[in-house]
Amino acid sequence: MNSLLACAACFGKTDSNLAQGMNWGIFSLLAVIVCVLGVLSTFFIFLAKRAAMVRELEPVPGTLTPATSKP
Repeated sequence: MNSLLACAACFGKTDSNLAQGMNWGIFSLLAVIVCVLGVLSTFFIFLAKRAAMVRELEPVPGTLTPATSKP
């Protein structure tokens, strides 16, 4: 009677449909987490590159640029 109450993971039958469905559920949730973390890391890399590009375009304080220099 006790064996009827146990699921496939608890009972140890790893080739049952219930165990395979649980494995697919775990893998699909893992895939979602990996995709979200990948998108977040890509976004922060984009922001870092963009900040570096903007920093290169800013003039250094104390230097004269052609637009502000006087003849």
